[in-house]
Amino acid sequence: MKAVHFGAGNIGRGFVGLLLHEAGYEVVFADVAEDLINQLAAADSYQVHEVGDNPAARTVENFRALNSSTQETDVIAEIATADIVTTAVGPHILKFLAPVIAKGITARAAGLAPLQVMACENAINATDTLKAEVAAQWDPAAGSWTLGPCSPTRRWTGSYPTRNPGRAWTSRWRPSTNGSSTGPRSRARSR
Repeated sequence: MKAVHFGAGNIGRGFVGLLLHEAGYEVVFADVAEDLINQLAAADSYQVHEVGDNPAARTVENFRALNSSTQETDVIAEIATADIVTTAVGPHILKFLAPVIAKGITARAAGLAPLQVMACENAINATDTLKAEVAAQWDPAAGSWTLGPCSPTRRWTGSYPTRNPGRAWTSRWRPSTNGSSTGPRSRARSR
């Protein structure tokens, strides 16, 4: 199984990337931050450090990294054979991802299972927003497509990125003010 994840920042690596890895996906990170992509491409693994009462370290392997600005054709090819596409880029960036995702869907071979797309953003209805942006970019000459229902519409709250001296790629999570957990408190760094 393969996932293409847009956004290799703190949330992308330390939360979404970790979840995809633990679910058994090969993760292809796509981001425009050249230095970050180069660091990820050169690494065999990275660790996510959970902090709190029961600290733990988890190693993420089986990933690749592409610069979505300079390697758009490669990103499209990865989407064409992926099982899922996820994002953690900020809701205002989704409109810039939509053309690439639409081209990736167009390039999918007949007979493949439908591509699952989920926007993991700090915004209500972000996946619906992304779906509308992809629909607006769709080329009717490529044929018709079905927009399935999008249920993951919860707003991700309570996260705050930090940068510690000597520790790159840090993400921390805390409970939201309404008592629900927003995810593990974690630190992700390269190894």
